[in-house]
Amino acid sequence: MADFNFKRQGVVDSFYKLELENRLQLVLKRYIPTFHGEISCMMYTHGDVQEPLSETVLLMGTVLRDQMNILLKQATECGPKRKKGSFTHENILPLLLKNKRKLKRLLRYLTMGDVRENVFKKKPIVAVADLIDGVEHGKKVKTCLTCLQKMDPSFDIKEIMDNSVPDPVIAKRQQRRYLITYHLNQEDYLDFSEKLQASFCPKGDNELFKKWLLLDNMTHLTPSNLAMEIINFLALETVAEIVDLCLWLKYNRNTDEKNNFNIDYKDPSTNLDFNLLSQNFGDEFKEGVEKKPITPDNIREALNIASGIHGYRYNVHWKTAKKPKLLCVQDNDPNSLFA
Repeated sequence: MADFNFKRQGVVDSFYKLELENRLQLVLKRYIPTFHGEISCMMYTHGDVQEPLSETVLLMGTVLRDQMNILLKQATECGPKRKKGSFTHENILPLLLKNKRKLKRLLRYLTMGDVRENVFKKKPIVAVADLIDGVEHGKKVKTCLTCLQKMDPSFDIKEIMDNSVPDPVIAKRQQRRYLITYHLNQEDYLDFSEKLQASFCPKGDNELFKKWLLLDNMTHLTPSNLAMEIINFLALETVAEIVDLCLWLKYNRNTDEKNNFNIDYKDPSTNLDFNLLSQNFGDEFKEGVEKKPITPDNIREALNIASGIHGYRYNVHWKTAKKPKLLCVQDNDPNSLFA
């Protein structure tokens, strides 16, 4: 009888624990902040579980706001001195000038934006093809390149626009997406593709993002449309890099070379023989999708190391952090950070 009561109590405790967890999720969803859904989609398409933890997404949103506050503060200080007026690309590009890899990603992102504009304006297909191949630069890219050359006369346009040099971080992200989508059914694949389009400025509409960005009054200037597009890219990059660091920390500790997300895992972009990959990595390759969600502690640990902080928990508020660093303009390649 006593044994029965003990088991019954265990079932009751488990039920109440599950009920408390469900209530927590409901409370978190009731007070959904701006861009909660977008950040959740971004985390999933970069390697987190299909439904990231609400508390993790909330922390990611808090970190993102603080990172954007740091960006606005530093860009306002290092750009042209204006008492009033616009916050332009001239305020942001100086922060990226020393990081050619990030600058290259930004210009590629703006190039695709120019391509979309050409398609919507129904320009000749030849012009669009030339734009993709880099023969002809669009308005946004030209504006940025002119500004970069003005800041640094030795700036090499051919080098920065050369797409033949691979970006190892982008290669790893493509690898993870390939592993996630390889065994998805049609419905899940369409869902993944839709979430892959998540942006802070959907279809070029930046009003909500601008309102969110200026909520803390970090600058007295009003961002221009091009500046908003650059900030949108840097916000996307911030979320992506935090997920990159979290996954690296979680899986690099496992020395198994067949681990799906291990840093030494063979990059499918270098060899498209999928059958050979499946034979080499077996069932672990077929699973492909992350089973354990990224937790708030994973984010804090990744930010500690990315910020060069040791001995205390990462403080997400930029005003009180001992060493606030702007992740979207520094090199966060795990190979260099954790060397």
